[in-house]
Amino acid sequence: MADKSLDLQIYRDLARRPSIKNDLERKRRVLQTRILKLSPKDSNDSYERIGKLLFDAGKIKRCIFQLKKAIIVSPYFLPKTHIALATAFRRLKKYDQCISVIQKGLDYHPKNHELHRFSIKTLDELGKTKDFDSFYQGIAKIMKDPANISTLYFKIAELLASCGRYDKAVPNYQRAVETNTLQSSSELFFSRYTQALIRAGRVEKAINQFEQILKTDPNHRFSLSKRAYCYYLLGKVEKAFEEFEYIIQNNLHVEDDYGGTTFLPFVLVLYHLEKDEKIIKQYKERIHLHMNSIEKRDELKSFYSQEELLTRHFLILNSNRVDKETKEFHVKKQQALNKVIGFI
Repeated sequence: MADKSLDLQIYRDLARRPSIKNDLERKRRVLQTRILKLSPKDSNDSYERIGKLLFDAGKIKRCIFQLKKAIIVSPYFLPKTHIALATAFRRLKKYDQCISVIQKGLDYHPKNHELHRFSIKTLDELGKTKDFDSFYQGIAKIMKDPANISTLYFKIAELLASCGRYDKAVPNYQRAVETNTLQSSSELFFSRYTQALIRAGRVEKAINQFEQILKTDPNHRFSLSKRAYCYYLLGKVEKAFEEFEYIIQNNLHVEDDYGGTTFLPFVLVLYHLEKDEKIIKQYKERIHLHMNSIEKRDELKSFYSQEELLTRHFLILNSNRVDKETKEFHVKKQQALNKVIGFI
């Protein structure tokens, strides 16, 4: 009996031959040859490939027909088949069918990160963000665990934040915090929520969140350092300096984060205030002593690079609209950020 997997591979290889490389219709026919003799799993993969070839050729309706076949043959096999079909419906501006396919894909693959990311991006771009609640609560029911609702809100927020949509990430982080019942994840949810508030420009709201925590826990390390950084972002440089000094002198800095929450922002403030390099050096050495993770270093460099870019854009767009003091603050902030980026 012939090896079906090997058989399929021969047809795939044939479809890639240079002689027919640019002939999409011939590729489609080669892949479709003897497709019904292959296993359901192999058929799904082949139908999907045919669908993509047709999509590339601009034959969207025929593409949809092939992708529907792939899903009928084996709906559980590939989340990317649902993504491809939803994309095809979207190309034809059949948005209700596009969303329906996404929902069905998530029914079959409720934990697939790629499908979640695609669904967030599509709903966002179609202006359907108001549907997030019902959409993801439906998934939570499928997963049959109410405790997952907070995790789902958190996942939505993380995906939105990764796309730079902090304004839309904030309410989902907030819901994750409010619905969370697990102590083990409460600190992570809170930190991501407040960081999203800061990135969304809602710095005073973030300060309010930190102060609520500090009322019950005056030595909450994360809240102390982040509140000091927020003071800096609001232009209260001296107040930020005093707060950071208090934190470090009383050994209340955030530990085990490579200096990213306490020492790096403090060095930024020191550069802004043009303090003596000898004073700054001791904190730089302390940061480098613990920054043994290339991944964390790249993450911090990326964060401060984005801050520098935002500051630069602010100066370009608002140079003639803001008062002298505000302009001077942002000029010094940009200079300080460049120095911090330089030594990370």
